[in-house]
Amino acid sequence: MQHRQLATLIVTTLFTLASASAEITFERVAAYVATAANDDPQLSADGKLIAVQRNRGGNETVDIIKLDGGDVLESFQFKQQIDVGLHRWIDSENLMLRSWRGDPHWGIPSRGRPERFNFKQRKVEKLFSGYEYTEKMQDYSLRSRFGTDQARIVFGVFPKSNDARAIVQHDFSGTTGKAGSGRQRTVVGSSKVMRYDMANEKYEELADIKDMTVIDVYTNAKSEVLAAWGQPKRTRAITFNEQVHLYYRASQKDEWQIAHEGNIDDSELAIIGDGPKKDTVYVLETITGKRAALSYLDLKTGEIKAVFRPARTDVSAYYVDGEHSLYAVKHDDHFPQYYYPNPKHLGAQIHQAARKSFKNANVTITSFARNNSGAIILVDSDAIPGEYYWFDVKSSRMQKLFDRYPQLEGYPLAQRNPIEFPARDDLRIPGYLTIPSNLTSKRPLIVLLKNGPGGAETWGYDWESQLYASLGFVVLEVNHRGSSGFGKGYTKAGFGEWGNMIIDDIATGVRWVKKNAGVTSDEVCVVGKGFGGYAALMSIIERPGIFKCAVSIDNVYTDLFANWNRMPRRGAQERDAFTKVGVEPDANVLKDASPRWRARSIRHPILLIEPLQGFANFAYAQYGNARAFVDELRQGGVDHRLYMVESSRSDNWLKDNDRQKSYFEVAKFLEQNLL
Repeated sequence: MQHRQLATLIVTTLFTLASASAEITFERVAAYVATAANDDPQLSADGKLIAVQRNRGGNETVDIIKLDGGDVLESFQFKQQIDVGLHRWIDSENLMLRSWRGDPHWGIPSRGRPERFNFKQRKVEKLFSGYEYTEKMQDYSLRSRFGTDQARIVFGVFPKSNDARAIVQHDFSGTTGKAGSGRQRTVVGSSKVMRYDMANEKYEELADIKDMTVIDVYTNAKSEVLAAWGQPKRTRAITFNEQVHLYYRASQKDEWQIAHEGNIDDSELAIIGDGPKKDTVYVLETITGKRAALSYLDLKTGEIKAVFRPARTDVSAYYVDGEHSLYAVKHDDHFPQYYYPNPKHLGAQIHQAARKSFKNANVTITSFARNNSGAIILVDSDAIPGEYYWFDVKSSRMQKLFDRYPQLEGYPLAQRNPIEFPARDDLRIPGYLTIPSNLTSKRPLIVLLKNGPGGAETWGYDWESQLYASLGFVVLEVNHRGSSGFGKGYTKAGFGEWGNMIIDDIATGVRWVKKNAGVTSDEVCVVGKGFGGYAALMSIIERPGIFKCAVSIDNVYTDLFANWNRMPRRGAQERDAFTKVGVEPDANVLKDASPRWRARSIRHPILLIEPLQGFANFAYAQYGNARAFVDELRQGGVDHRLYMVESSRSDNWLKDNDRQKSYFEVAKFLEQNLL
């Protein structure tokens, strides 16, 4: 990818003729905020069909499309118009589907239990219903085992087979103690690894790994389980488990050996599949260095050897073909970068060819046929919201399928430029600056904060920064300390700094942009969701001279003390305080880092957006924090506005239109206070 120079972009932009301002209308906001009209297309096992998730009038469906001719053969929608959370082909006739349990726009969504949809017979059946460890369970318990990250369902790991590999917690004691009592205990047990024929509801147990909650495993072509990554069993007295273990063995007959045991903050690992040599396994890991690397595990010796480690950032993603064979890994250093372990691999050749066809764009192969006869490619960039293409391997022909966000046709898209600046302690802080198209004068600045503190903003299409840029605002995104993707030291630098150095990184970024970019006026507003909402409120409290207003969306962190006080003792409370304020549990320090306890010191307008079902229901204790925060604002006479998002659905789950209305309120607030 060709790297663009920020200074050149700014000079070019400043001398265009049209105005950067745009009328703020609901239609404009809705176009940017809407869920993708076409998303996550998946090729069937034989490569002849596509299953694509679609948004029709705010309701999500999965359409089955015939590649030859483009006919829609069938369309699936969950009852009561519940959103689709995941769809994957089991074979060329059956799909595995999961609904959203919760809401994907506010709060933390979770996927429902997996179901099988036979599109030819129009038949839907619940999966795992006949498994001996689940057949007597209620739906809630099933979702606990199969709907979370602890349950892995992976296709393509068994050669020439449509069977899936599943990891199941089977000796799981659950959570004991009354919620909020401080005496809760989450007890982990053992895990089973299964080979699962989903189409016919048949199971084969491959391994029973005792006293370990397994997160990831490796199975070879013989279905032998030869590596496992997870957390060891702990006693009931401990409420937070910081230990992780990596097990290995050369054959199924051998006893498990420990390749690594360590702390979760220093040891992250993802098992990929067959390694570069016999008896090796590819992994992504942070065990052997300061940054995540592509490495391999030797199944005979337990040694972990690095293959590729970027100079400044982590390897953050890996890509496999239809046979689960690794062809590329990715790291983000301002722009996405790729490493190919074997450049002659079919997947690597397809990816490299597509990147040459779409320069200055991010190219991702999102799906392969199981026989590698075809692939689906997603192309996006700051100015391309997303285009899906089908690549036919036999003819090397690439054909466009559809746009991801066709509703954005005719709306402006701005360049999202990478920046980097030194923090107060000289730590390198990366970020992105999005400058409105057709800029003629200095414009107000929006600081857009992610829901973290982990994770990272990376280059590509970002609907929220594009929304604000289309309204005439310059947009700054800061990957403050605590973000992931820049080495484990960078992530750990955010521990204990929620109300301190993280807030300082954000303010330093604003000062750097004002001094070096030359495109912003003095008006600055900070906008964030979740943790970003917390950081937005703390920014306007700690740096009132920099920020003129703040927007907090679905923020459950207004009272760190109350959250801490509800947590179980002997581990969880200590961990919570350590990661947020960096001390042994201390009420005063936690309150000082909480917007709720400093609400009356706010001197500028703020907008709070909360979902009504959480805000008004005291069963959701954390949302009670938001209510207490609003009470403090009212009693202190602070200029604020509360917008409660109320769904028209009987179950009160929020839909696309609810989110669009919310962001329209944000746009009007920014217009009132900045323009």
